[in-house]
Amino acid sequence: MLSYGRLKISISGGPSNYRCLTLYNTFGRQGAKSEAEKLSMALKDVSFQVHMREWKSSSSLMTLISLYLDEFPCDSECEMLFVCIMAHGVGGSLKGRSGSEVSLNYVLQEFHSRLSNDVSLVSNAVRM
Repeated sequence: MLSYGRLKISISGGPSNYRCLTLYNTFGRQGAKSEAEKLSMALKDVSFQVHMREWKSSSSLMTLISLYLDEFPCDSECEMLFVCIMAHGVGGSLKGRSGSEVSLNYVLQEFHSRLSNDVSLVSNAVRM
């Protein structure tokens, strides 16, 4: 069981192909990088391959997601992909450093459009 704040994930089994993409934004969030590092370490402890990147604008967020999915496609070899986007937001949008916003639905659609047929998408916005 991985427990991080109010987030709890139950993981069982041995070696796996678990992946995590942690994207953080420091706009108005002084401790964002530190929090992303703590989460990444906790996920590494339960056998996740972790990739952590900072994003600054809505376009850089979408570029980072696209580059990640190009390099690590969500195919049948990927047992689990955990994506954590750490940012301030309002009304279903994430705010970038420049004040730009991107819809969470738009972000989810990027993942959904790139998943293979045997991989399902489960999304949940967690406010901490």
